Amino acid sequence: MKTLWSTGALVAAALVVSSLGGQAVSATRAVVVSHQIVSAAVLPASGATPEIVVFYLGKGQPSEITRDGVPMQMGWDLPELPSASSRPLVVLSHGSDGNPWQHSDLAKRLVQAGFVVAAPFHTGDSSRDHDHSTLTTWDNWRLRPTHVTATIDVMAHSKRWQVRTDRVGVFGMSAGGHTALTMAGGKWSPDRFRQHCNQHIREDLLICSEGRRQLKGDWLDWLRMAVTLARVNYHMRDDTSYSHAEPRVTAVVAEVPVLGEIDMKSLASSSRAIGVVQALADQFVSPKLHSGALLRACSHCVELASVPGAGHSSLLSPVASSVVETNAPGLDRRVVAEVEAKVVAFFERNLVDGSDKRADRDESGR
Repeated sequence: MKTLWSTGALVAAALVVSSLGGQAVSATRAVVVSHQIVSAAVLPASGATPEIVVFYLGKGQPSEITRDGVPMQMGWDLPELPSASSRPLVVLSHGSDGNPWQHSDLAKRLVQAGFVVAAPFHTGDSSRDHDHSTLTTWDNWRLRPTHVTATIDVMAHSKRWQVRTDRVGVFGMSAGGHTALTMAGGKWSPDRFRQHCNQHIREDLLICSEGRRQLKGDWLDWLRMAVTLARVNYHMRDDTSYSHAEPRVTAVVAEVPVLGEIDMKSLASSSRAIGVVQALADQFVSPKLHSGALLRACSHCVELASVPGAGHSSLLSPVASSVVETNAPGLDRRVVAEVEAKVVAFFERNLVDGSDKRADRDESGR
């Protein structure tokens, strides 16, 4: 305390304590807590490891910042708040053509709950360098999980952040949901995607055409479907089963995941805790054919939230002006905070043991 308070301030504090008793202790604690703030720092890309954003509890003051078109209020590269024990780690995997900042409100909630959050920019599939050609060759599906593993490796060897990496959580949205489920043991193949599209081309044309075409209710719809199927049937006959199960990942949350090429049986037999978030007005990724199919096939998968009126991008928070919302009329965006709270609670249940919770209480004084 002597390093933070002047002699006069100490005398004044002593007088307050003598006159107000326990109230002064609470007031002093409030002053200290006010300097604890969620902060972000960026680790530059190195070799095969992509750029990584780290969200953590820091010491200092928040500021208004904008990164990749996303406005936020948080600390920037502040000194980290010391921890009595290693904090649990959650890795965030953004959607195709997205970035980590679009999930910064969720990251802040996780940090406030005692986690450290690390989020890689998926090279070739972020808002900075989105390349549709890599999607057609499935490079992104294979590379994305390696980015998550590299992120866990970086955090495991970090001298700046003290995290535990024996039980790691992964949250992913859209393509990131596919990534999270792959980390949990999900297997996929291009040929399975081909079969999916042949069975559901009318219901899932947007996904089967990789966002290039959609039904318009005119006489050309049959041509749109035929061209898409011809392309899928020509390029996607590879029946190789790809996987990237990460042993350090023990819990995942998939939000509006893209799952047409996933073998649902591989997830039904997964030993990981799996949570699912659905947007019921999603016009890009059909809940019935993707997240709903997973929930029907996987008895231990947990439906964390199914949000009426929410479109594919509705649960991003904060929302960047460049993101096209697909909300149905009347969506109350306060529901986004409720969904985020359920995601945080899921990771708390599956990543934080009793000793971790006791350490957090000791640090906060509660």
